[in-house]
Order: sequence, then C-alpha cells, then structure tokens
Amino acid sequence: MTFFLITALLFSSCGGEDSRETTDLQPSEWSSAEVFRPADKDEGSQDVTENADKTQDNYINSLVGEALDAYSLFISTVPEIDREDSIEYEKGLLYYRVSDKSLNTIEKLRSYMLGYFSEEIVTRLLNVERYMAFDDGSLYVLDINMGTGATVLSESFTIKEQSKDKKSYLVTVVKDKDGDGKPDVEDTFDFVLEPSKSDSSKWVFTKFTYYR
Repeated sequence: MTFFLITALLFSSCGGEDSRETTDLQPSEWSSAEVFRPADKDEGSQDVTENADKTQDNYINSLVGEALDAYSLFISTVPEIDREDSIEYEKGLLYYRVSDKSLNTIEKLRSYMLGYFSEEIVTRLLNVERYMAFDDGSLYVLDINMGTGATVLSESFTIKEQSKDKKSYLVTVVKDKDGDGKPDVEDTFDFVLEPSKSDSSKWVFTKFTYYR
C-alpha cells in the first residue's frame, strides 16, 4: 500500500494540473534506481536575464534538464547509498542509508531541491516517504525506480510569458513508449519560473511536470 501511495503522490506533486501515469508494479518487479551525483551548480545559473554566452532557448533547455535531474531523486534515481546499512520500514520496503555527504540529511536534500523548486513543491516531495530520517538523523532512501520507462525523443520550448515577476514556458515532449524508436505520444506542459519567496534574486519552478 505504501508503495502505491508514494507513486500516486509523487506524480501529483509537481505543482501543476497535468495528470501523470503511475507505475503499477509488484514488489518482485521493482528495479533499482540509478545513482545520482549532483553536479556543481554555476552561481549564475539562476540568472534568467539574457547574457552573451547563452541564448534563451539554451538557457531554459539547460535549466529544465537540471530540474528534471533533481526531481528524479524522488522518481528514478537515488544518491549514493550504503547497501550494507538498510532498514525495513514496512514488509518488503528496504530503505538504504544515503552515503553521499552532500545529500545525507533531510536539510541538505531540502536545500538542494530549493535551488530549483518552490517551497511548496519541495515540501510536498519531502512529505512523501521516499526518504526517511531515522534515529540519529541519518537519511535513508527507498531504492526503487518509479519512472515510466518511456524514452524522450525530443523536447521543444516556447516562451509563453516573460515579465519581471514571472517566466512561463510551454514544453512539448515527444516520447517512445514501446521501445521501437518511433514517436508514440506528444504532450505539452506549462513550466513556470518565479522569484523564490526566501530569496527574490533566485528564480525557481512554481509549476513543473516530471515527464521522463
């Protein structure tokens, strides 16, 4: 029951109204998540003004890609983990201790996610039991891959709105769902960037859809 609740909540916690497919897997079918290693972020990467080195298309493409990677920590990837240190939270659900020192506490994970997403989105993600802090505060993660399994063939970005308080983009995604290399489905999503409530110099996603 916990697994299906986590899956449903994760795909409904992106801050938008898009409905997402859930992954209906039995415990024996769960696959291990890939290991995620956060890249060092450029201090200027949150500046959404035009600059000489990046076009607007390259900027939003890069930022959406980084945000998707961060969000994947709650869907299809996990930080580096210690497989010798696990806790069975419920029958069949093993949580492994996060050994990545940059993400090994709830506070560090929260801070990292707030670099991309609003406090509301991050709070919803952390309220889902993908990550748990036990006893001494060490962070543990449920090592399962809840991705859709579809391959993204292409992404295109259209500017919908740009103002001093809001940046809105349409992201059109073409995916191959059956593995034959041909496009099967095309979806368009709204992605919205707004100044962070805690630091107005930083722009974060207030509406976001994980589509991988």
